Amino acid sequence: DPAFLFAIRSFFPMLMLLKLLRRFESFHLLVSAFVVALEALPVILYTLLLIALAFTGCIYILEPRDNVQSMSDALWLVIITMSTVGYGDISPVSERGKLLTSILVIISSLYMAIPIGIVGSAFSKVWEDRDRLLLLQQMRDRITRAGYTREDLARMFDELDNDGDCQLNFDEFKEMLPLMHIEMPTEVAFRVFETFDDDGEGTIDFHEFLLGMYPAQRFFVARRKAVRRA
Repeated sequence: DPAFLFAIRSFFPMLMLLKLLRRFESFHLLVSAFVVALEALPVILYTLLLIALAFTGCIYILEPRDNVQSMSDALWLVIITMSTVGYGDISPVSERGKLLTSILVIISSLYMAIPIGIVGSAFSKVWEDRDRLLLLQQMRDRITRAGYTREDLARMFDELDNDGDCQLNFDEFKEMLPLMHIEMPTEVAFRVFETFDDDGEGTIDFHEFLLGMYPAQRFFVARRKAVRRA
């Protein structure tokens, strides 16, 4: 189908740009910032939805039916007003509708600054900690490219455990970095080590190392514990 092929071809420029992501290691910082901000965004988006639906109902009631013919038209007017885009295809014509829309403009201008501020603050914090985050990503990439399995990492962990206490101190942890062909200043290496050291005892076990290397596993570990308790 020529139309289908044309539609697929229209996405080629975007796909070509996506191939360049491998050259932008700092892109992971943007993703990390959104992950941090994601914890607060659901409540903010929920409140934003309540405001939008409340004003949608009010505008639908106050505006003449020949101007706002359906709830979808009212919702479109509210969304365009809250985003401060203002296409002008639908606009209030009644005095009460104009007053309500003016109130919506003020409320949305103040409210929309909250999620923007949260994302900006999260990115600022992530950027300040960019050295540690980028080096953690390098370690994950080295492990993935080398094809290390959980058992391989466990054997490497045991070989570096010079005192045989099943834990690595900072000096033993530093010996792991050359094995992964990773170079980092001692100060940054210590910050990475502190990421793994959840209990703050100055040593890390293999379980702490895996959770620090792959934080997403924390969710599955917590979920398994909850299932066991139930």
